[in-house]
Amino acid sequence: MSDPGTNAKRAVLFDMGSVLIGWDVRPPFRPHFESEEELDGFLRGTFREIYDAVHDGDGTMAECLKPVRRRHPEAAHLIDIYESNWAAFITGVMEDSVAIVRELHERGVALYGLTNWPAQVWPPQSLMPDEAESYAFLDMFADIWVSGHHKLRKPDPESYQSALTRFGLVAEEAVFVDDVPANVAAAEALGLGGIQFRDAPTLRRDLEGVGLL
Repeated sequence: MSDPGTNAKRAVLFDMGSVLIGWDVRPPFRPHFESEEELDGFLRGTFREIYDAVHDGDGTMAECLKPVRRRHPEAAHLIDIYESNWAAFITGVMEDSVAIVRELHERGVALYGLTNWPAQVWPPQSLMPDEAESYAFLDMFADIWVSGHHKLRKPDPESYQSALTRFGLVAEEAVFVDDVPANVAAAEALGLGGIQFRDAPTLRRDLEGVGLL
């Protein structure tokens, strides 16, 4: 964690996936591979094409994935999973982390989201209307910057600048929480206070350390 300088901090920017919302692509794909090594190869290769096509495209999942299907007809069944069963990647709300969000909200700390997430499947409750109540905590956020809407992704510095401008913040006013070290480092380089998320107890200690809890 960087030294954010406790005096000026008034806002926390949260990543969503694997910080507040559990997300794991491996389980839905694992039955289709004979080994973890083969699955790893898919995730490093074709999966990245799938993810990039959807994230950077303006159309529906199906429209964005047509070129990938043409390039990889052998992976049609795997592309189907991403296109039609994206909710299978979501493992649920991370309640211990969300409890911290609630405490921050009660203390009057401004809350914002800064997430790499495809626009077609945001917000997550749109995929799982029966579980919408579980995602009511998102209403505590003043605003959420979703990368798929902007065609920018962390750790691109422009993504942070775009979010800060939208939120009406300067970097020195905010702390950024993300589970990916490279994303935290990019935020720190722009002047944001950086907290790498490891687990909820560590997050609590880090936020206490900067005077926000």
